[in-house]
Amino acid sequence: NILQRKLHSNLSAKFVCLLLSFTNMKHSNNMTIVFVIITILLASLALSQSCDTTPVDIRCVNKGLTTILEIKNKKATHLYFHLNRISTFPARIFNGMNVLTLIDLSNNVISKPPDGSFHGLTALYSLKLSHNRLKTLPLGILHGLTALEILILKGNIISTLFVG
Repeated sequence: NILQRKLHSNLSAKFVCLLLSFTNMKHSNNMTIVFVIITILLASLALSQSCDTTPVDIRCVNKGLTTILEIKNKKATHLYFHLNRISTFPARIFNGMNVLTLIDLSNNVISKPPDGSFHGLTALYSLKLSHNRLKTLPLGILHGLTALEILILKGNIISTLFVG
C-alpha cells in the first residue's frame, strides 16, 4: 500500500512538473503533445484504481474504496473487496446475484453490515468478514444462506452474536 501511494505520488509529481514546464508554450503542436501526455498519465492513475473483472470474478482489492456503489455483473460468482476502507454498503447491493458463492469483505472497517445485506444469496458458500470492526451481527443477517459453509469472523471485536 505504501509502495502504491509512492507510485501515485511520483506520477502526480511528474504530472505537475510536465504541466508547469509546458505552461509557457506558444506552439499548438507542443500543446497537443502536452495534452496527450497528460491524458495518458491521468488514464494510468485512473486505471490503477479500477477493479479487475472477469465473467465470474470481480476483484476490487486494495483500491482504497470506502463503499460499494454498484455491481453491474449480477452473474459473478466471486466478489473480492478485501484490503479496502469499506465502512458501509447499500443493503441490497447483492440483490439478484443468485449464483454468487463467495464474498470477501475482510480487512475493511465495517462495524455493522446493513440489515438484509445477504438476503436471497442461496448459493453463497463462503462469507469472509474477518479483520473489520464488527461488534455484533444483526439478528437474521445469515437467514436463508442455505449453502453457507464458511463464515470467517476472526479479528473483529464481536461481543454479541445472535443465533436464530
